[in-house]
Amino acid sequence: MQKKKQKPVIKKRFINVGPLPRVSEISYKNPEGLKKFISERNKIYPRKLTRVSSLIQKAVTREIKKARIMALLPFTERHKVKG
Repeated sequence: MQKKKQKPVIKKRFINVGPLPRVSEISYKNPEGLKKFISERNKIYPRKLTRVSSLIQKAVTREIKKARIMALLPFTERHKVKG
């Protein structure tokens, strides 16, 4: 009998966002705090990588989108924020 091949173990890398923010502390007016949750290509990190609750992740996503519309955060790496 042949043994089954084991799948290689892939270690997940987690994003260190520092101390977990409260929902009331998350705001589009604080783009420096929101930059912890976006990659260098300005994509929003998923919840599995940031290890935050769904309530906080939804609030972060909503506030990042508001900050992008108000030009406080860039949409992509090509869009530079002036200021």
